[in-house]
Amino acid sequence: MIRTELLVNAGVAQSKNEILDTMFGQINMYNMQASRIALFQRQGQGPAAKTGQFADSERINLLDRILQAAGTWLTSKPPTGTPKNTARWDAMSDLANQVVREGAALNAKFLRGPADWRTISADASLQSYWLEALAPGHQTGYELSPLFQKWVKKGIDKGRTYSFWHYIGATKTKTGANKQPRAGATAVTYSTAQRAEQYRLHFVGGRLHYVHDDTPFDTQALETHFSGTGWAIFVVSPEGKLYAGSHVVGQFHHSTFLAGGAVVAAGEIVADDGDLKIITPKSGHYGPTAENIRNMLTLLNDIPDDVVVLPKFARVLKAYTAGDFRASPAPARELKRGEVTAAMPNWAQSAQANAAVFDKIPA
Repeated sequence: MIRTELLVNAGVAQSKNEILDTMFGQINMYNMQASRIALFQRQGQGPAAKTGQFADSERINLLDRILQAAGTWLTSKPPTGTPKNTARWDAMSDLANQVVREGAALNAKFLRGPADWRTISADASLQSYWLEALAPGHQTGYELSPLFQKWVKKGIDKGRTYSFWHYIGATKTKTGANKQPRAGATAVTYSTAQRAEQYRLHFVGGRLHYVHDDTPFDTQALETHFSGTGWAIFVVSPEGKLYAGSHVVGQFHHSTFLAGGAVVAAGEIVADDGDLKIITPKSGHYGPTAENIRNMLTLLNDIPDDVVVLPKFARVLKAYTAGDFRASPAPARELKRGEVTAAMPNWAQSAQANAAVFDKIPA
């Protein structure tokens, strides 16, 4: 359930603003669904009967729309320091924290960004990829975040009230009409469901194949900015659909596959003629946790037990087999670097991949 006290106290429930009215309606819809599910469970009608994967994905999509509506309002109204404005910005921060927690309970991960949009900055840990999703031309989050920081400061210091998109020249009017991408800015591709199908994969006899033509999936000719050649980026949708492809900085990111939508997990993979070799959680857009990777392994139970999994990115990387990591919160045995590299094709072990991944695994 999403608590609405701060939103009500900030006047959101009574607002005539179309964005806020739509958002509050979506929150009420989500809470009604949550109440029905809780009632079914109290009556002994468990998740399998009433709250299956389809129901969960619908609830996740609703949470996603709530965050989008909140972001749309936040980019239209800079913080000016007035009591009403401050109360609404505070309520939006609280709402974002609640939605992220609700999503986590449904095994969903949303685009990364601070819950309090007033703290967005150029700092890598405080960049917002919601800005990319909301931008008229889907400019990258790391480009837009420092600009948003300046817009926030101008709103507070000078009481300016025009939208962020007008401030950066992405719109022609203060109301946000006639939206146009900024000249010269990067534009991340946000795929339609139909276009994303060319990147969708499924398992056939324990091996990965493209859905559209059933050819084996292989990453030898693919590339990521982080790990180099022989690697691909991937996401898993709330419905359990797996997508993968090459990473092109400023153009094709993790956000591309689902048009910025929520994921179960995201990261990088290596596959050799259909044989999945390794899964990592390397995604700046989503910042997956170890629990997200475990949820992926549970949802996609066709992933072979011998696939190498690096569930968390840190200065020292821990590696496990998918079977061990899927089975227990405390995997039985960590893999050594030599075991991991022995399982990888040579073409996925470039100097870049060694520095980014393999050298960080204890020998």
